[in-house]
Amino acid sequence: MKISYKWLCELAAITLAPRELAEKLTMTGLAVDSVERVGDDHILDFDLTSNRPDALSHLGIVREAALVCEMSLKPSESKIKESDEAAAAVSSVEILDPDLCPRYAARVIRGVKVGPSPKWLVDRLESIGQRSVNNIADITNYVMFEMGQPTHAFDLNLLHGRRIVVRRAREGEQITTLDGFARELSPEMLLIADADRPVAIAGVMGGQETEINPDTADVLVESAYFNPSSVRHTARALGLDTEASYRFARGVDYEAQVRAADRVSELIAEIAGGRVLKGAIDVYPAPISRDPVWLRESRIERLTGLRTNIENAARILKALEFTVELEAGTKRLSAMAPSFRIDISREEDLVEEVARHLGYDLIDVTLPAWSGAGQYLEGDSQRRRLRSALTSLGFDEAYTFSFVSGERDRLFRFGDRAPVTVANPIDVNEDVMRSSLLTGLLESLQRNFNHGRRDVKLFELGRVFESSDGQERPIERELVGLVMSGTASPDDWRGTRALDFYDLKGAVEVALGSFNLSGFTIDRAGVEYLHPGQSAV
Repeated sequence: MKISYKWLCELAAITLAPRELAEKLTMTGLAVDSVERVGDDHILDFDLTSNRPDALSHLGIVREAALVCEMSLKPSESKIKESDEAAAAVSSVEILDPDLCPRYAARVIRGVKVGPSPKWLVDRLESIGQRSVNNIADITNYVMFEMGQPTHAFDLNLLHGRRIVVRRAREGEQITTLDGFARELSPEMLLIADADRPVAIAGVMGGQETEINPDTADVLVESAYFNPSSVRHTARALGLDTEASYRFARGVDYEAQVRAADRVSELIAEIAGGRVLKGAIDVYPAPISRDPVWLRESRIERLTGLRTNIENAARILKALEFTVELEAGTKRLSAMAPSFRIDISREEDLVEEVARHLGYDLIDVTLPAWSGAGQYLEGDSQRRRLRSALTSLGFDEAYTFSFVSGERDRLFRFGDRAPVTVANPIDVNEDVMRSSLLTGLLESLQRNFNHGRRDVKLFELGRVFESSDGQERPIERELVGLVMSGTASPDDWRGTRALDFYDLKGAVEVALGSFNLSGFTIDRAGVEYLHPGQSAV
Protein backbone atom coordinates (compact mmCIF):
# COMPACT_ATOMS: atom_id res chain seq x y z
CA MET A 1 0.00 0.00 0.00
CA LYS A 2 1.66 3.21 -1.19
CA ILE A 3 0.99 6.41 0.77
CA SER A 4 2.01 9.95 -0.20
CA TYR A 5 3.66 11.92 2.60
CA LYS A 6 2.61 15.18 0.98
CA TRP A 7 -0.99 13.97 0.87
CA LEU A 8 -0.85 13.09 4.58
CA CYS A 9 0.37 16.59 5.38
CA GLU A 10 -2.72 18.02 3.70
CA LEU A 11 -4.91 16.04 6.11
CA ALA A 12 -2.98 16.79 9.32
CA ALA A 13 -0.27 19.20 10.42
CA ILE A 14 2.50 16.59 10.47
CA THR A 15 5.89 17.98 11.44
CA LEU A 16 7.88 14.74 11.54
CA ALA A 17 10.16 13.98 8.59
CA PRO A 18 9.03 11.10 6.34
CA ARG A 19 11.48 8.54 7.71
CA GLU A 20 10.79 9.52 11.33
CA LEU A 21 7.07 9.14 10.69
CA ALA A 22 7.65 5.76 9.03
CA GLU A 23 9.59 4.55 12.08
CA LYS A 24 6.92 5.68 14.55
CA LEU A 25 4.10 4.10 12.54
CA THR A 26 6.05 0.85 12.23
CA MET A 27 6.42 0.73 16.01
CA THR A 28 2.62 0.93 16.35
CA GLY A 29 2.08 -2.08 14.11
CA LEU A 30 1.66 -0.36 10.73
CA ALA A 31 4.86 -1.62 9.13
CA VAL A 32 6.54 0.61 6.54
CA ASP A 33 8.74 -1.40 4.16
CA SER A 34 10.39 1.54 2.42
CA VAL A 35 10.42 5.31 2.02
CA GLU A 36 11.18 6.56 -1.51
CA ARG A 37 11.60 10.11 -2.71
CA VAL A 38 9.44 10.89 -5.77
CA GLY A 39 9.84 14.46 -7.03
CA ASP A 40 8.99 16.82 -4.18
CA ASP A 41 7.18 14.04 -2.31
CA HIS A 42 8.06 10.90 -0.34
CA ILE A 43 6.16 7.64 -0.84
CA LEU A 44 5.77 5.32 2.15
CA ASP A 45 5.21 1.68 1.18
CA PHE A 46 3.19 -0.07 3.91
CA ASP A 47 2.96 -3.82 4.51
CA LEU A 48 -0.42 -4.02 6.24
CA THR A 49 -2.02 -7.03 7.89
CA SER A 50 -5.40 -8.17 6.59
CA ASN A 51 -7.20 -7.14 9.81
CA ARG A 52 -6.52 -3.43 9.26
CA PRO A 53 -8.63 -2.41 6.24
CA ASP A 54 -9.09 1.00 7.87
CA ALA A 55 -5.44 1.73 7.08
CA LEU A 56 -5.87 1.19 3.32
CA SER A 57 -6.22 4.92 2.73
CA HIS A 58 -4.52 8.20 3.49
CA LEU A 59 -7.24 9.09 5.99
CA GLY A 60 -6.73 5.78 7.80
CA ILE A 61 -2.96 6.29 8.02
CA VAL A 62 -3.24 9.93 9.08
CA ARG A 63 -5.52 8.96 11.99
CA GLU A 64 -2.64 6.87 13.37
CA ALA A 65 -0.06 9.51 12.46
CA ALA A 66 -1.98 12.21 14.29
CA LEU A 67 -1.94 10.13 17.46
CA VAL A 68 1.75 9.21 17.41
CA CYS A 69 2.62 12.83 16.59
CA GLU A 70 0.14 14.17 19.18
CA MET A 71 -1.58 16.33 16.58
CA SER A 72 -5.15 16.78 15.44
CA LEU A 73 -6.72 16.08 12.06
CA LYS A 74 -7.71 18.98 9.88
CA PRO A 75 -11.51 19.09 9.80
CA SER A 76 -13.00 18.28 6.39
CA GLU A 77 -16.15 20.06 5.36
CA SER A 78 -18.20 19.38 2.26
CA LYS A 79 -18.33 22.33 -0.12
CA ILE A 80 -21.03 20.99 -2.42
CA LYS A 81 -23.29 23.56 -4.02
CA GLU A 82 -26.49 21.69 -4.83
CA SER A 83 -28.99 22.65 -7.52
CA ASP A 84 -32.71 22.86 -6.83
CA GLU A 85 -33.42 19.67 -8.83
CA ALA A 86 -33.69 16.64 -6.52
CA ALA A 87 -31.64 13.51 -7.26
CA ALA A 88 -34.55 11.32 -6.13
CA ALA A 89 -36.69 12.77 -8.93
CA VAL A 90 -34.17 11.66 -11.56
CA SER A 91 -33.01 8.24 -10.35
CA SER A 92 -33.86 5.58 -7.78
CA VAL A 93 -32.15 2.74 -5.91
CA GLU A 94 -33.68 -0.58 -4.84
CA ILE A 95 -31.89 -3.22 -2.76
CA LEU A 96 -33.35 -6.73 -3.15
CA ASP A 97 -30.64 -8.52 -1.15
CA PRO A 98 -29.86 -6.43 1.97
CA ASP A 99 -27.89 -9.33 3.50
CA LEU A 100 -25.23 -8.79 0.81
CA CYS A 101 -25.68 -5.02 0.48
CA PRO A 102 -26.90 -3.37 3.69
CA ARG A 103 -26.41 0.15 2.32
CA TYR A 104 -26.27 1.85 -1.07
CA ALA A 105 -25.86 5.60 -1.56
CA ALA A 106 -25.90 7.51 -4.84
CA ARG A 107 -25.36 11.06 -6.05
CA VAL A 108 -26.32 12.56 -9.43
CA ILE A 109 -24.30 15.21 -11.28
CA ARG A 110 -25.67 16.73 -14.50
CA GLY A 111 -23.81 18.52 -17.28
CA VAL A 112 -20.29 17.17 -16.72
CA LYS A 113 -17.54 17.38 -19.33
CA VAL A 114 -15.40 14.25 -19.56
CA GLY A 115 -11.76 14.86 -20.44
CA PRO A 116 -8.18 14.64 -19.15
CA SER A 117 -7.53 15.24 -15.46
CA PRO A 118 -5.64 18.31 -14.24
CA LYS A 119 -1.90 17.84 -13.73
CA TRP A 120 -2.07 17.84 -9.93
CA LEU A 121 -4.54 14.93 -9.97
CA VAL A 122 -2.52 12.93 -12.52
CA ASP A 123 0.69 13.50 -10.54
CA ARG A 124 -0.96 12.55 -7.26
CA LEU A 125 -2.27 9.23 -8.64
CA GLU A 126 0.92 8.38 -10.53
CA SER A 127 3.00 8.94 -7.38
CA ILE A 128 1.22 5.99 -5.76
CA GLY A 129 1.33 3.80 -8.87
CA GLN A 130 -2.05 4.56 -10.49
CA ARG A 131 -2.43 5.56 -14.14
CA SER A 132 -4.78 8.31 -15.23
CA VAL A 133 -7.92 7.33 -17.22
CA ASN A 134 -10.15 10.41 -17.40
CA ASN A 135 -11.22 13.06 -14.95
CA ILE A 136 -14.28 11.18 -13.68
CA ALA A 137 -12.54 7.81 -13.19
CA ASP A 138 -9.52 9.55 -11.66
CA ILE A 139 -11.71 11.32 -9.11
CA THR A 140 -13.32 8.05 -7.96
CA ASN A 141 -9.84 6.51 -7.61
CA TYR A 142 -8.57 9.58 -5.78
CA VAL A 143 -11.37 9.42 -3.21
CA MET A 144 -10.82 5.66 -2.72
CA PHE A 145 -7.15 6.22 -1.88
CA GLU A 146 -8.01 9.26 0.23
CA MET A 147 -10.95 7.87 2.26
CA GLY A 148 -10.76 4.10 1.76
CA GLN A 149 -14.30 3.91 0.32
CA PRO A 150 -14.42 2.60 -3.27
CA THR A 151 -16.96 4.37 -5.49
CA HIS A 152 -18.07 3.88 -9.09
CA ALA A 153 -19.40 6.30 -11.70
CA PHE A 154 -22.14 5.26 -14.17
CA ASP A 155 -23.29 7.15 -17.24
CA LEU A 156 -26.80 7.94 -15.99
CA ASN A 157 -28.29 8.12 -19.49
CA LEU A 158 -27.04 4.60 -20.29
CA LEU A 159 -28.82 3.10 -17.27
CA HIS A 160 -32.14 1.66 -18.46
CA GLY A 161 -34.92 3.33 -16.50
CA ARG A 162 -32.24 5.48 -14.85
CA ARG A 163 -32.47 3.23 -11.84
CA ILE A 164 -30.24 0.94 -9.80
CA VAL A 165 -31.32 -2.51 -8.61
CA VAL A 166 -28.98 -4.40 -6.26
CA ARG A 167 -29.68 -8.13 -6.52
CA ARG A 168 -28.17 -11.57 -6.84
CA ALA A 169 -27.30 -12.73 -10.34
CA ARG A 170 -29.58 -15.10 -12.17
CA GLU A 171 -28.35 -18.47 -13.42
CA GLY A 172 -26.31 -18.00 -16.61
CA GLU A 173 -26.46 -14.20 -16.51
CA GLN A 174 -23.49 -12.48 -18.18
CA ILE A 175 -21.79 -9.09 -18.10
CA THR A 176 -18.92 -7.59 -20.08
CA THR A 177 -16.70 -5.87 -17.54
CA LEU A 178 -14.55 -2.77 -18.02
CA ASP A 179 -11.55 -4.93 -18.98
CA GLY A 180 -13.46 -6.14 -22.05
CA PHE A 181 -14.09 -9.73 -20.92
CA ALA A 182 -17.53 -11.35 -20.92
CA ARG A 183 -18.07 -13.05 -17.56
CA GLU A 184 -20.73 -15.55 -16.60
CA LEU A 185 -22.24 -15.00 -13.17
CA SER A 186 -23.75 -17.44 -10.69
CA PRO A 187 -26.69 -16.96 -8.27
CA GLU A 188 -24.48 -16.51 -5.18
CA MET A 189 -22.85 -13.43 -6.74
CA LEU A 190 -24.20 -9.94 -6.09
CA LEU A 191 -24.53 -7.56 -9.01
CA ILE A 192 -25.68 -4.03 -9.72
CA ALA A 193 -28.40 -3.92 -12.37
CA ASP A 194 -30.53 -1.32 -14.05
CA ALA A 195 -34.15 -1.94 -15.05
CA ASP A 196 -33.16 -4.72 -17.48
CA ARG A 197 -29.59 -6.02 -17.17
CA PRO A 198 -26.43 -6.22 -15.08
CA VAL A 199 -24.28 -3.09 -15.15
CA ALA A 200 -21.59 -3.94 -12.56
CA ILE A 201 -20.29 -6.76 -10.39
CA ALA A 202 -20.88 -5.48 -6.87
CA GLY A 203 -17.66 -4.42 -5.18
CA VAL A 204 -15.45 -5.82 -7.94
CA MET A 205 -15.71 -4.10 -11.34
CA GLY A 206 -18.12 -2.04 -13.42
CA GLY A 207 -19.65 -3.00 -16.73
CA GLN A 208 -18.65 -1.80 -20.17
CA GLU A 209 -22.15 -0.84 -21.31
CA THR A 210 -22.58 1.97 -18.77
CA GLU A 211 -18.98 3.18 -18.41
CA ILE A 212 -18.02 6.83 -18.56
CA ASN A 213 -17.17 7.89 -22.12
CA PRO A 214 -16.37 11.16 -23.95
CA ASP A 215 -20.09 11.75 -24.62
CA THR A 216 -21.17 11.31 -20.99
CA ALA A 217 -23.09 14.31 -19.69
CA ASP A 218 -24.87 13.00 -16.57
CA VAL A 219 -23.20 10.83 -13.93
CA LEU A 220 -24.55 8.64 -11.15
CA VAL A 221 -22.00 8.04 -8.40
CA GLU A 222 -22.29 4.77 -6.48
CA SER A 223 -21.03 4.50 -2.89
CA ALA A 224 -22.10 1.30 -1.13
CA TYR A 225 -21.30 -1.16 1.63
CA PHE A 226 -21.09 -4.78 0.43
CA ASN A 227 -20.80 -7.93 2.50
CA PRO A 228 -17.03 -8.68 2.68
CA SER A 229 -17.31 -12.46 2.31
CA SER A 230 -19.60 -12.06 -0.72
CA VAL A 231 -17.12 -9.78 -2.50
CA ARG A 232 -14.22 -12.07 -1.58
CA HIS A 233 -16.00 -15.13 -2.97
CA THR A 234 -17.03 -13.35 -6.19
CA ALA A 235 -13.57 -11.88 -6.85
CA ARG A 236 -11.90 -15.27 -6.39
CA ALA A 237 -14.44 -17.15 -8.46
CA LEU A 238 -14.06 -14.71 -11.36
CA GLY A 239 -10.29 -14.28 -10.97
CA LEU A 240 -10.72 -10.51 -10.59
CA ASP A 241 -8.52 -8.75 -8.06
CA THR A 242 -9.14 -5.00 -8.11
CA GLU A 243 -8.33 -2.17 -5.73
CA ALA A 244 -12.06 -1.99 -4.92
CA SER A 245 -12.49 -5.71 -4.24
CA TYR A 246 -9.33 -5.68 -2.11
CA ARG A 247 -10.96 -3.15 0.22
CA PHE A 248 -14.53 -4.44 0.15
CA ALA A 249 -13.35 -8.02 0.85
CA ARG A 250 -11.65 -6.85 4.05
CA GLY A 251 -14.41 -4.50 5.18
CA VAL A 252 -14.88 -0.77 4.66
CA ASP A 253 -16.34 1.89 6.95
CA TYR A 254 -20.10 1.24 6.96
CA GLU A 255 -20.86 4.89 7.79
CA ALA A 256 -18.72 6.48 5.05
CA GLN A 257 -20.95 5.93 2.02
CA VAL A 258 -22.65 9.33 1.88
CA ARG A 259 -19.46 11.19 2.83
CA ALA A 260 -17.57 9.49 0.00
CA ALA A 261 -20.35 10.20 -2.52
CA ASP A 262 -20.34 13.85 -1.42
CA ARG A 263 -16.56 14.05 -1.80
CA VAL A 264 -16.66 12.56 -5.31
CA SER A 265 -19.48 14.91 -6.32
CA GLU A 266 -17.63 17.91 -4.95
CA LEU A 267 -14.52 17.10 -6.99
CA ILE A 268 -16.49 16.32 -10.16
CA ALA A 269 -18.25 19.69 -9.95
CA GLU A 270 -14.90 21.38 -9.38
CA ILE A 271 -12.90 19.57 -12.08
CA ALA A 272 -15.44 18.39 -14.68
CA GLY A 273 -18.12 21.03 -14.15
CA GLY A 274 -21.78 20.16 -13.84
CA ARG A 275 -24.54 20.59 -11.28
CA VAL A 276 -24.83 18.35 -8.22
CA LEU A 277 -28.49 17.47 -7.76
CA LYS A 278 -30.04 18.06 -4.38
CA GLY A 279 -29.74 15.31 -1.80
CA ALA A 280 -28.02 11.93 -1.75
CA ILE A 281 -30.10 8.83 -2.42
CA ASP A 282 -29.27 6.76 0.66
CA VAL A 283 -30.98 3.36 0.91
CA TYR A 284 -30.14 1.65 4.21
CA PRO A 285 -32.63 -1.19 4.84
CA ALA A 286 -30.35 -3.21 7.13
CA PRO A 287 -28.58 -0.83 9.56
CA ILE A 288 -25.38 -2.26 10.99
CA SER A 289 -25.04 -2.12 14.76
CA ARG A 290 -22.30 -3.20 17.16
CA ASP A 291 -22.04 -3.82 20.88
CA PRO A 292 -19.56 -2.08 23.18
CA VAL A 293 -16.54 -4.06 24.38
CA TRP A 294 -15.36 -4.11 27.99
CA LEU A 295 -11.69 -3.64 28.95
CA ARG A 296 -10.18 -4.39 32.36
CA GLU A 297 -6.97 -2.80 33.60
CA SER A 298 -5.80 -6.18 34.93
CA ARG A 299 -6.30 -7.80 31.52
CA ILE A 300 -3.81 -5.40 29.88
CA GLU A 301 -1.04 -6.45 32.28
CA ARG A 302 -2.09 -10.09 32.16
CA LEU A 303 -1.71 -10.31 28.35
CA THR A 304 1.20 -7.94 27.74
CA GLY A 305 3.06 -7.43 31.00
CA LEU A 306 2.63 -3.66 30.54
CA ARG A 307 1.49 -1.70 33.57
CA THR A 308 -0.83 1.20 32.88
CA ASN A 309 -3.93 2.59 34.50
CA ILE A 310 -7.39 2.42 32.97
CA GLU A 311 -7.47 6.22 32.57
CA ASN A 312 -4.44 6.10 30.26
CA ALA A 313 -6.05 3.28 28.28
CA ALA A 314 -9.18 5.44 27.92
CA ARG A 315 -7.05 8.34 26.65
CA ILE A 316 -5.48 6.18 23.93
CA LEU A 317 -8.80 4.72 22.82
CA LYS A 318 -10.46 8.15 22.68
CA ALA A 319 -7.60 9.42 20.52
CA LEU A 320 -8.32 6.49 18.18
CA GLU A 321 -11.94 7.73 17.95
CA PHE A 322 -13.48 5.08 20.22
CA THR A 323 -16.46 6.13 22.32
CA VAL A 324 -15.29 5.37 25.87
CA GLU A 325 -17.08 5.23 29.20
CA LEU A 326 -15.21 4.62 32.46
CA GLU A 327 -17.17 2.61 35.01
CA ALA A 328 -17.11 4.45 38.34
CA GLY A 329 -15.43 2.65 41.23
CA THR A 330 -13.88 -0.05 39.01
CA LYS A 331 -10.79 -0.40 36.91
CA ARG A 332 -12.57 -1.11 33.67
CA LEU A 333 -14.20 0.71 30.78
CA SER A 334 -16.54 0.06 27.90
CA ALA A 335 -15.52 1.12 24.40
CA MET A 336 -17.57 1.39 21.23
CA ALA A 337 -15.36 1.00 18.18
CA PRO A 338 -15.72 3.57 15.39
CA SER A 339 -17.43 2.32 12.24
CA PHE A 340 -14.14 2.11 10.34
CA ARG A 341 -12.57 -0.31 12.87
CA ILE A 342 -14.36 -3.49 11.88
CA ASP A 343 -11.53 -5.57 13.42
CA ILE A 344 -12.54 -4.73 17.02
CA SER A 345 -14.88 -7.28 18.59
CA ARG A 346 -13.41 -8.48 21.92
CA GLU A 347 -11.36 -7.40 24.92
CA GLU A 348 -8.10 -8.70 23.47
CA ASP A 349 -8.52 -6.32 20.52
CA LEU A 350 -8.69 -3.37 22.91
CA VAL A 351 -5.62 -4.63 24.76
CA GLU A 352 -3.75 -4.66 21.44
CA GLU A 353 -4.80 -1.08 20.68
CA VAL A 354 -3.52 0.12 24.05
CA ALA A 355 -0.32 -1.95 23.91
CA ARG A 356 0.78 -0.84 20.46
CA HIS A 357 0.51 2.83 21.42
CA LEU A 358 2.20 2.31 24.78
CA GLY A 359 5.03 0.69 22.80
CA TYR A 360 5.64 -2.92 21.79
CA ASP A 361 9.31 -2.35 22.63
CA LEU A 362 8.37 -2.07 26.32
CA ILE A 363 7.02 -5.64 26.43
CA ASP A 364 9.50 -8.02 28.09
CA VAL A 365 10.45 -11.19 26.24
CA THR A 366 9.34 -14.10 28.43
CA LEU A 367 8.47 -17.73 27.94
CA PRO A 368 4.90 -18.70 28.83
CA ALA A 369 4.49 -20.86 31.91
CA TRP A 370 3.77 -24.52 31.18
CA SER A 371 2.95 -27.13 33.81
CA GLY A 372 2.08 -30.00 31.50
CA ALA A 373 4.26 -32.63 29.87
CA GLY A 374 4.81 -32.97 26.15
CA GLN A 375 5.23 -36.05 24.01
CA TYR A 376 6.61 -36.86 20.61
CA LEU A 377 4.29 -37.37 17.70
CA GLU A 378 3.99 -40.79 16.13
CA GLY A 379 7.08 -41.51 14.03
CA ASP A 380 9.20 -38.72 15.51
CA SER A 381 11.87 -41.07 16.88
CA GLN A 382 12.31 -42.63 13.42
CA ARG A 383 12.50 -39.19 11.82
CA ARG A 384 15.18 -38.10 14.30
CA ARG A 385 17.26 -41.20 13.55
CA LEU A 386 16.91 -40.60 9.81
CA ARG A 387 17.94 -36.94 10.12
CA SER A 388 20.93 -37.87 12.27
CA ALA A 389 22.07 -40.54 9.80
CA LEU A 390 21.84 -38.29 6.74
CA THR A 391 23.39 -35.20 8.35
CA SER A 392 26.33 -37.38 9.45
CA LEU A 393 26.90 -38.03 5.72
CA GLY A 394 27.03 -34.28 5.03
CA PHE A 395 23.43 -33.77 3.93
CA ASP A 396 21.45 -30.60 4.67
CA GLU A 397 17.71 -30.82 5.25
CA ALA A 398 15.53 -28.90 2.79
CA TYR A 399 12.00 -27.58 3.27
CA THR A 400 10.15 -26.88 0.02
CA PHE A 401 6.61 -25.83 -0.81
CA SER A 402 3.79 -28.34 -1.29
CA PHE A 403 2.46 -26.20 -4.18
CA VAL A 404 4.44 -26.78 -7.37
CA SER A 405 4.29 -26.26 -11.11
CA GLY A 406 2.01 -28.83 -12.71
CA GLU A 407 4.30 -29.08 -15.73
CA ARG A 408 7.35 -29.88 -13.62
CA ASP A 409 5.50 -32.17 -11.27
CA ARG A 410 4.31 -34.22 -14.26
CA LEU A 411 7.95 -35.15 -15.02
CA PHE A 412 8.31 -37.01 -11.70
CA ARG A 413 4.79 -38.32 -11.16
CA PHE A 414 4.76 -42.00 -10.27
CA GLY A 415 1.77 -44.16 -11.19
CA ASP A 416 -1.46 -43.30 -12.97
CA ARG A 417 -3.25 -41.22 -10.36
CA ALA A 418 -4.31 -37.71 -11.34
CA PRO A 419 -2.65 -34.73 -9.65
CA VAL A 420 -4.36 -32.73 -6.92
CA THR A 421 -5.17 -29.38 -8.53
CA VAL A 422 -5.61 -26.21 -6.45
CA ALA A 423 -8.82 -24.31 -7.31
CA ASN A 424 -7.48 -20.86 -6.32
CA PRO A 425 -3.67 -21.06 -6.30
CA ILE A 426 -1.68 -18.29 -4.66
CA ASP A 427 0.61 -18.38 -7.70
CA VAL A 428 -0.89 -19.44 -11.06
CA ASN A 429 2.46 -21.06 -11.91
CA GLU A 430 2.17 -23.36 -8.87
CA ASP A 431 -1.27 -24.84 -9.35
CA VAL A 432 -0.92 -28.46 -8.12
CA MET A 433 0.07 -30.15 -4.89
CA ARG A 434 3.28 -32.10 -5.32
CA SER A 435 3.18 -35.81 -6.07
CA SER A 436 6.96 -36.11 -5.64
CA LEU A 437 9.58 -34.45 -3.46
CA LEU A 438 11.97 -34.30 -6.41
CA THR A 439 10.30 -31.22 -7.90
CA GLY A 440 11.19 -29.01 -4.95
CA LEU A 441 14.57 -30.64 -4.33
CA LEU A 442 15.72 -30.11 -7.91
CA GLU A 443 14.54 -26.48 -7.80
CA SER A 444 16.65 -26.07 -4.64
CA LEU A 445 19.58 -27.67 -6.47
CA GLN A 446 19.10 -25.30 -9.39
CA ARG A 447 19.05 -22.34 -6.99
CA ASN A 448 22.39 -23.49 -5.56
CA PHE A 449 23.82 -23.78 -9.08
CA ASN A 450 22.66 -20.24 -9.88
CA HIS A 451 24.65 -19.01 -6.88
CA GLY A 452 27.80 -20.86 -7.96
CA ARG A 453 27.54 -23.75 -5.50
CA ARG A 454 28.02 -27.13 -7.18
CA ASP A 455 28.74 -29.39 -4.19
CA VAL A 456 25.27 -29.99 -2.78
CA LYS A 457 23.71 -32.76 -0.69
CA LEU A 458 20.05 -32.26 0.23
CA PHE A 459 17.32 -34.41 1.73
CA GLU A 460 13.71 -33.68 2.55
CA LEU A 461 11.08 -35.33 4.71
CA GLY A 462 7.63 -34.33 3.53
CA ARG A 463 4.20 -35.29 2.33
CA VAL A 464 3.12 -35.86 -1.25
CA PHE A 465 -0.45 -35.87 -2.52
CA GLU A 466 -2.50 -37.93 -4.98
CA SER A 467 -6.13 -37.72 -5.97
CA SER A 468 -8.36 -40.48 -4.59
CA ASP A 469 -11.21 -41.98 -6.54
CA GLY A 470 -14.52 -40.84 -5.08
CA GLN A 471 -12.93 -39.46 -1.91
CA GLU A 472 -13.25 -35.85 -0.81
CA ARG A 473 -9.68 -35.59 0.46
CA PRO A 474 -6.50 -36.53 -1.44
CA ILE A 475 -4.26 -39.40 -0.44
CA GLU A 476 -1.23 -38.23 1.56
CA ARG A 477 2.05 -40.13 1.90
CA GLU A 478 5.17 -39.18 3.84
CA LEU A 479 8.36 -39.69 1.84
CA VAL A 480 12.05 -38.94 2.06
CA GLY A 481 13.88 -37.63 -1.00
CA LEU A 482 17.61 -37.16 -1.63
CA VAL A 483 19.69 -35.30 -4.22
CA MET A 484 23.49 -35.14 -4.52
CA SER A 485 25.72 -33.13 -6.83
CA GLY A 486 29.36 -32.22 -7.28
CA THR A 487 32.35 -33.86 -5.66
CA ALA A 488 32.83 -36.27 -2.80
CA SER A 489 34.77 -34.82 0.16
CA PRO A 490 35.54 -31.47 -1.55
CA ASP A 491 37.79 -30.35 1.36
CA ASP A 492 39.95 -33.52 1.43
CA TRP A 493 43.63 -32.56 0.88
CA ARG A 494 44.24 -35.93 -0.76
CA GLY A 495 42.10 -34.97 -3.73
CA THR A 496 38.50 -35.19 -4.82
CA ARG A 497 36.37 -37.22 -7.19
CA ALA A 498 32.96 -36.72 -8.71
CA LEU A 499 29.98 -38.16 -6.88
CA ASP A 500 28.52 -41.17 -8.66
CA PHE A 501 25.68 -43.65 -8.53
CA TYR A 502 27.28 -45.63 -5.73
CA ASP A 503 27.54 -42.62 -3.40
CA LEU A 504 23.79 -42.13 -3.71
CA LYS A 505 23.18 -45.89 -3.33
CA GLY A 506 25.22 -45.82 -0.11
CA ALA A 507 23.19 -42.89 1.22
CA VAL A 508 19.96 -44.79 0.52
CA GLU A 509 21.35 -47.84 2.39
CA VAL A 510 22.26 -45.65 5.39
CA ALA A 511 18.77 -44.14 5.35
CA LEU A 512 17.12 -47.56 5.31
CA GLY A 513 19.50 -48.77 8.01
CA SER A 514 18.37 -45.92 10.29
CA PHE A 515 14.96 -47.66 10.39
CA ASN A 516 16.64 -50.95 11.40
CA LEU A 517 15.47 -52.47 8.13
CA SER A 518 17.27 -55.50 6.76
CA GLY A 519 16.75 -57.82 3.85
CA PHE A 520 16.05 -55.02 1.36
CA THR A 521 17.40 -55.26 -2.17
CA ILE A 522 18.44 -52.58 -4.65
CA ASP A 523 17.72 -53.79 -8.18
CA ARG A 524 18.38 -52.39 -11.63
CA ALA A 525 15.27 -50.74 -13.07
CA GLY A 526 14.04 -48.42 -15.80
CA VAL A 527 12.50 -45.21 -14.46
CA GLU A 528 11.35 -42.66 -17.03
CA TYR A 529 12.96 -39.61 -15.44
CA LEU A 530 16.23 -41.34 -14.42
CA HIS A 531 19.32 -42.06 -16.55
CA PRO A 532 19.10 -45.42 -18.39
CA GLY A 533 21.46 -47.94 -16.82
CA GLN A 534 21.92 -45.76 -13.73
CA SER A 535 18.54 -46.14 -12.08
CA ALA A 536 17.34 -48.59 -9.48
CA VAL A 537 14.47 -49.49 -7.17
